[in-house]
Amino acid sequence: MEKSLGISVILPIFSEEEVLYGVLESLDKNIGGHMLEVIGIVSPKSAGKTFEICAELSKKYGYFSYEKQEVNPGLGNAVRQGMKKARGNYVLLMDSDGEMEAGSAKLMAEKIVQNPGLDLVVASRWKNGGSFEGYGLVKYWLNFAYQRVCRLIFSQKISDFTLGYKIMRAEFAHGIKWEGAMHEIAHETTLAPIICGAAVDEVPTKWAARASGSSKNSIGNNFGYLAVFFRMAWLKLTGAKRCMG
Repeated sequence: MEKSLGISVILPIFSEEEVLYGVLESLDKNIGGHMLEVIGIVSPKSAGKTFEICAELSKKYGYFSYEKQEVNPGLGNAVRQGMKKARGNYVLLMDSDGEMEAGSAKLMAEKIVQNPGLDLVVASRWKNGGSFEGYGLVKYWLNFAYQRVCRLIFSQKISDFTLGYKIMRAEFAHGIKWEGAMHEIAHETTLAPIICGAAVDEVPTKWAARASGSSKNSIGNNFGYLAVFFRMAWLKLTGAKRCMG
């Protein structure tokens, strides 16, 4: 029998009442044998019955727990809070809005089982077999160009540096001093491990814009991504270290 990876799933939650059940069911189906826990970090600004639904889910799934986000607002603050609580050998980062297909988590877990030396596996919309749904033409090509620049500057073969969907070895999750407070955490959690020498690979994923509600990732957040890019590029250029110890 295949040994469990012991994955802690960090699930930031902001009023995703309509899709939370589906996200957990999909995780259970795809990586249930590898999951140690699912940690929901719930924004105190969540509307409706979010906390009530989380209570119901914690009864149905013994490995699901949740707590109120301590520093609000900000996706990055929720992710950082969750990583501090994680007890697993690996940490899976993903959104709870239904935009990310849970089947990709299975591919990432399988990649680590096949290659135990990997420290980080990212889900890529640009790898063969991956795709976008809901991007405008301009945003699509700007994303394409930006990913190419990242590949060149950081000397990597992976094709998606900005999606916040990945599995990371716990030593990196706990050893790095994370700074992202908003959506730029998605970029930082790929680039910072790379700067710290992580062995990285990727799997394809199909990303689709959320079917309900509205995205919290505003155009202004793009400046946060650029700030992460320049900070990490400077660290690479100077040989500075910001992690693992």
